[in-house]
Amino acid sequence: IFSSAESSQYRFSNGGNGHTNGERDEAGNWAGLIISNFFIEYAEDTDDGSGFKEKLDQVKAWFVAHGSPGRSQEEIDELFDTLYAECAPREPLQRVGLQILSQRAFIKLAPEELIERIVNQARTYYTHLWNSCSPGERQTLGHLAQDRLLSYRDPDVEPLLRRELIVKDQDLHLFNRSFRQFVKSAERVSYVVEQ
Repeated sequence: IFSSAESSQYRFSNGGNGHTNGERDEAGNWAGLIISNFFIEYAEDTDDGSGFKEKLDQVKAWFVAHGSPGRSQEEIDELFDTLYAECAPREPLQRVGLQILSQRAFIKLAPEELIERIVNQARTYYTHLWNSCSPGERQTLGHLAQDRLLSYRDPDVEPLLRRELIVKDQDLHLFNRSFRQFVKSAERVSYVVEQ
């Protein structure tokens, strides 16, 4: 937590309790100042993904060296690229990705099937991210997931960019396809509950 007010400008008098003979100190109550002037900074589970990439490269090299019946080099590349793109940005997703990678049938998955598995296995984590957002941030994520259109005046874009839930790469989009799929389903559930 970071303060948006300079605490050295505020003090208590008469023993430090914020009151003088039963009256409020002119400087104000420090507890009230704390409540009204703090904002939240999230320590997200982001990661550069370098260790995860090394592990993927090792497993991919093994599959290439030992052959994968029915899979071309391009299909193997696409599968591993999808796994990296979906799971590398966040440490909890890396654990999900490595668990999926360890499954015997991994190499037979199509990229869309892989994304579906990630959504299912990361649902608890994605729900945590979703629940940590304000209603306005959820609405922004929903608009971006549905139609990729946002108002340039949307006040929730900046905090979502800081948290890396949305990223700017040519355009604004959610940080991966599986989170986009989750947000679309969460938005549908929210709409039904509100009706």
